[in-house]
Amino acid sequence: MREKDGLETIKSKALEQTAEYAKSFDGTEAHLLIFDRDEKTDWRDKVYHEVAQHDGMTIQIWGV
Repeated sequence: MREKDGLETIKSKALEQTAEYAKSFDGTEAHLLIFDRDEKTDWRDKVYHEVAQHDGMTIQIWGV
């Protein structure tokens, strides 16, 4: 993913990749870590958790 991609674009691509990978091992749930390396963003804004559904799979998203 490119640096200029926005967070929603990154999440969308990452959810697709994560779901494909987990399904290749018959997984039903997965976890996705997204690291924000932008030094301009306060760390309190970088840390979050959300749950997403993609292609029938539950994916826990952790922002760090």
